[in-house]
Amino acid sequence: MSMGPPPAPLSDLPVGASVSAAYRSVFGRFGHLMRAALVPFLLSLVILVLSRAAGESPVLIQILGLLTLGPYTIFAVAWHRAVLLDAPPPVIPVWERRHWRFLGYLLIITAVSYGASFLYQPVVASAFLTPEGPATASLDMRAVLVALISLVLVMYLFLRISFVFPAVAVDEIYGLALAWRHSKGQGLRLFGAMFTTMILAYLGMMIVLQVLLTPFTGALHESEDTAFLMTAVETLNIALNYILIALSLSLISVAFRTCTGWIPDALGPPGGPLAGVPPNDDAGT
Repeated sequence: MSMGPPPAPLSDLPVGASVSAAYRSVFGRFGHLMRAALVPFLLSLVILVLSRAAGESPVLIQILGLLTLGPYTIFAVAWHRAVLLDAPPPVIPVWERRHWRFLGYLLIITAVSYGASFLYQPVVASAFLTPEGPATASLDMRAVLVALISLVLVMYLFLRISFVFPAVAVDEIYGLALAWRHSKGQGLRLFGAMFTTMILAYLGMMIVLQVLLTPFTGALHESEDTAFLMTAVETLNIALNYILIALSLSLISVAFRTCTGWIPDALGPPGGPLAGVPPNDDAGT
């Protein structure tokens, strides 16, 4: 029989090995990535077209921003399952209970992030403004430092509770409290691994964009149909962003599996106690 969730992380997260595993999971499963991203990518294109039609309406922009959580949820659930279960994602996804749970936690964290932004915005603003008016150049670094610290803190807190997402994707009974407990003492390691993963990915993305967009630069100067070319560039950007998202999701899945010891539960249907600890043969057999 499976034991319940471990009370604390079973092992420290190895930063280098985790980053390497995240990259292998994406580029070693690129066919799976294309399957998982197909429908979300198309939905993202639809949202892009709608955002063009929305113009500068702040209400519509906010609504479309929330709509982006839909394709993200579909892709994230499929990719977490691909990494943890090593199963090919369906080309045509079906929205299931796990998607509602995933979206629910995503909405909670989004709402908290919005609330936190209202708290630290005055702090950031105070760094830019003085009683005499806008901050001078000597205060600009203070403003940047405050904004950077705020961003790092938000990212740290998100990573501490991020284990809830892969757990929900594989139908575990899991919540924010367990995620916080299983990432205890691993926050800096998680942050370092995510920072390294994303920096390398962004550098690679910049190189790819530089190579692929160089022909477009000349074409933009020569063609009057700039709208079509800009749409092509934005479409390419969306496609590359799904690779970046996959890398971040892979890292979270790897960290979840490492810190909880999670393995697929072969002893029964999903949804039971966290399957992360190997069966205890001495317990009640």
